[in-house]
Amino acid sequence: KMKGSKKDLDLWYDNVDVMRILNISESTLARRRKQEKIPYTELGGKYYYPREFFEKSMVAKMKNKHLIEKK
Repeated sequence: KMKGSKKDLDLWYDNVDVMRILNISESTLARRRKQEKIPYTELGGKYYYPREFFEKSMVAKMKNKHLIEKK
């Protein structure tokens, strides 16, 4: 288990989270890690992905992002 508070864990997604968010298979996720298209860290044989990366990526792709961007 990762040490630290629940708040620390909230900063990271695991494989299941990322596969659901991107609607991709485990093999596609592994390929994207290998191609260095997705930032990750490995801890205890599990992969973790920074939540911030996906939030920024999704906002960048929004058609109406001006509605949520800070001024």
